[in-house]
This record gives sequence, structure tokens and C-alpha cells, in this order.
Amino acid sequence: IFPRDFWGSDIFGTSAMPADVASSVQVYNKQGQMFNKAFGFANEIGVKTAIGTELPLGIEAQGPEVGQAWVRGMPLELQARLNNPGSAANVKAVYKGIFDRIMKTHHLDYFWLWSYEIWSGYGINNAQIQAVRDDITLAMEAANEMNVPFTLGHAGWILGTEDNPAEFDNLLPKNYPFYTLWDQAQSMEDLSTDRVKWAATWLEEDWGLIQPQLEVHRVYDDVKAALQKGCSGLIGKGWRTRTMSINTHSMKMAFWAYGPTGSPVNTAFLSDKNAWIDEVYTDWATRWFGSEVAVGIKNIIGTMDKGGEPAVPVICEWDTHEGGKNSAGSAIVGDIYDASSTAFVSDIEALQSSVVGKGNQERFKYLVKTWQSYRAKDEFGGYKEDANRSAMATKFHEFMTLDIERMVDACDVGEIMHNNVLNWHQLVQLNQVDGSENPSKTYTGESFIKVMPIRTQVAANEALKLNIVAMGVGAPTLKYRELGGSSWASVAATNVGRSVYLATIPAQEQDFEYYLESGSQVFPVTATSASPIYQTVVVVGE
Repeated sequence: IFPRDFWGSDIFGTSAMPADVASSVQVYNKQGQMFNKAFGFANEIGVKTAIGTELPLGIEAQGPEVGQAWVRGMPLELQARLNNPGSAANVKAVYKGIFDRIMKTHHLDYFWLWSYEIWSGYGINNAQIQAVRDDITLAMEAANEMNVPFTLGHAGWILGTEDNPAEFDNLLPKNYPFYTLWDQAQSMEDLSTDRVKWAATWLEEDWGLIQPQLEVHRVYDDVKAALQKGCSGLIGKGWRTRTMSINTHSMKMAFWAYGPTGSPVNTAFLSDKNAWIDEVYTDWATRWFGSEVAVGIKNIIGTMDKGGEPAVPVICEWDTHEGGKNSAGSAIVGDIYDASSTAFVSDIEALQSSVVGKGNQERFKYLVKTWQSYRAKDEFGGYKEDANRSAMATKFHEFMTLDIERMVDACDVGEIMHNNVLNWHQLVQLNQVDGSENPSKTYTGESFIKVMPIRTQVAANEALKLNIVAMGVGAPTLKYRELGGSSWASVAATNVGRSVYLATIPAQEQDFEYYLESGSQVFPVTATSASPIYQTVVVVGE
């Protein structure tokens, strides 16, 4: 599934991190081009974008958790080029440089001024608070003098300070949003009633990015609190997409406004939390898998979700490796549950035969393999606890195969990479010479063709490049046509490396559809249905 040994963002090209200045500048420019394409397209379809920096950019005074005063937010390479980098003049100049870069490179709606994760959590002194106030003031002055086209905002795990959440409330204009990361709109009630306030909900947490996390119960609590505290928005935080789809679906169910633009928005919210969770799961499962199994899904994992934290038994955590120098989340731990803890996976498997239709079956396959992989990882943890290296290798191969079979995008590939790097190479160590107790490198799973990611929209005059993984089959053929057209154009996919291919659909004036085939495998799987459904793409803009 990897065309080469190096895997990372496309901005790095085909090799590892740049080693010279010229290559670094090229990467920096590619990053700007990536933001320009992504943020520009987001702007066309009404999606807001934000980036930002941590506070203070300049000098952070000595205090609790800060051993000595230092220039916190500027890279050392930049500090070396400045005389007195922490001075107000230099901090303001750097903010202007950042804003100038943005204005010349890409669209942006919001620029965040972040207080860092443990800010004031272990105590804070007046000098530290004043340093942040000064930094915010300099950022606003720079933005105003440059007449930037984006809005500044303040964000953090702790707004203001732990003792005074409204510390910066009167410092920034009230139309600048304040955004808190903590649950149940923490401290929003302490801010001015006319402040733009955005709450947050954790759709998943970073300790468990290799296992499912059911968080509909959390979304309910956070949305309810945001409404009660007069917030004007709520942001869902997460790293993955398909795996977390039930949680994002619950956000949609909570506050999606149906009806004509400008019509009154109904903000009524069900007072019965469990009834709302049932409604969310039934709607989600019906849309994804069909009504035949919706109630079953609701009764199994919806019931788990009602139980609160942790809704899913935790099989991983933060762990250290490489002599304790580094820490990483999603490290599989020893089996801390008995077999009955994952018995519900068999209940999910039993529903599979009732799913009707190729599309529903393909989506259900993702769900069931996700939970099968979760169960195998838990069993892997049990063998780890027993130091049974051979059994670990076999079980590792099992869940990696399941993860490859179900993958749909880079988030899923990231899980695969993470498990390979952390949960085998770093936490188990490859030290057997003959490899007899290492996982097999031979893929033994299902054959398939997949496009990752699946894009459903392109900009006008944009060619659509398809990144394709074809396992167990030869080079696929791409066929495309205007939506509902009568004839197909064909393109042979080009091998990039191993089982990865590339094919390009030239820029189209009208909405279009496509499919890929190789032997008995097709993408999408519905392309061979009695009434074929192909992958459709909408052309946005003129």
C-alpha cells in the first residue's frame, strides 16, 4: 500500500526531510501551495479555515513550569537572525511577516492566538500574564496596520487563566472568537455575553487513535452546555474520518439547520439523552448500512455509547519507547479485559448477513473489520503481557490485514503506519535474526481496488488525480464520462510503486462519473450492481 519506503506529506516529495536550505525552501513553498489549493477550495464551498501560533511569540517570563525567561514562539533559526528577538519591535515584525506570507499565499478566515496546553495549569505569575497580553496586543496592531482579510481569535485548553478565564476578554474586540478545547463549554459563562464564543467537543482522543471511540454521549453534553452558555458555535476535534463517522453524524444531528437560508433556526434539543443517542444511531446506521440492521447496530454499540466514558473498553494508552526518551499515544497495552469484554464484536458480525445491497455491504464491511481489528489488538495485548513473541507476530499480522482490507483514506493508512512503527518496531523490537518470530510481510487478505481519498467535488478547470491501491489484481483501467452520458473514455492507470497506481481525469466542464476495473475487482463495488452506481464528482464554480 506504500509506493516507496518513505511515507509522508506530498510536500516532501519522495524522500525524507530536506537536508539543505534550497530543499527546505522548496518544501516551505509547496506547503503554501497546498494551503492555497485546500483553503481556496474550502472558501468556494463555504468551509471556514484557520491556522495560528502559540502565545507568546516573544518572551515568556520565568514562572511555574518555566525554568527561565525565553523566547517561546520563534524557531531558533529565526532568533539567530534577529538582534534581541524578544523585543516588542521584533515580535510585531514577525507577526507582520506571518500575516504577509498568508496574504500572499492563500485564503484564510481566522488566525488563532493559542495559549499552550498546560498554560496556567500549574500556576502563573503576573509577568507571564502580561507577556501574553503584550503579545496579543502586538498581533492585533500588526493585523490592523496591514488591514488583514482574516479575523484574529483566541483559543486554548484554558481560556484566560485558570483563576480568571476572562483575563483577555476585554483585550480583544468582541467579534473576535474565543475558542475553548475543554468539555461542556468550560468557562464560557465567565466571558461577556456579546463575545463570539465557540465551544468544542472531542470526537476522539489522542491516546486511542487505533481503536474505535464512541462519543455521542459526549457530543450531547457538550452541545447542551454550549447552548446553555450562549455559545454561537461548536467545533468537533478529531484526527480520523470514517472510523469516527458516528460521532460526526451526531454533531450534524445536534445542530444542522434545515430549511431556507435566513429562516428561523430551531435550537430545541431533546431533553432525554438516551432517546437522542438512540435516534442518532438509528439514523446513522440506516443511512450507512440500511434499515435492515439499523436497530441491531443501535442496540449493540448505541447501548455501549450510553454507558459514558469509556464507552469502548480501552486497549491502548500513552507509552514511552526508545529508552523512555519519547512518548507516543495508541500503544497497545496488556490484555486488561477478559474475553467477554469484546464479545459484542460477535454480535456485530452476526448482523452482516442481513445487510442488503452492495454499497451497504461494502460500508458494513468497514464497520465489522474495524471491530474485528479492535478485538485482535486486544488479544495481541494479552500475548504481549505473556511475552509470547510468536503469538504476537501472528496476531499482529491478523489485525494489520484487517486494517488494510478496510482502509479508505490516509487516516486509515496512518493507523497502519503507526502500528508498524510503534506497536511492533519500537515496543516489541525486531531483534530475531531469522525473522521466525516477526510478522509475515506477505499480504494474505482480500483483493480490492480503492481510490484514496475519494473526492466528490473538484474545482472548475481542475484535473482529478486518482491515487489508487489495487491489491491482488493487476493495473486497473479507469473509465469516465459526463454524468449520465452514453459513452466512456478509458485511461490505463500508471504504476507508481508496488500496488499503488495513478490515473488522471482531465478537467471537465460538467459533473461526471467514473469507475475502475481489473479482473473481477471494481471500484466502486456498486459499478457492477444490477442498476450500476458509479463514483460521481461535482464540478464546483465556473
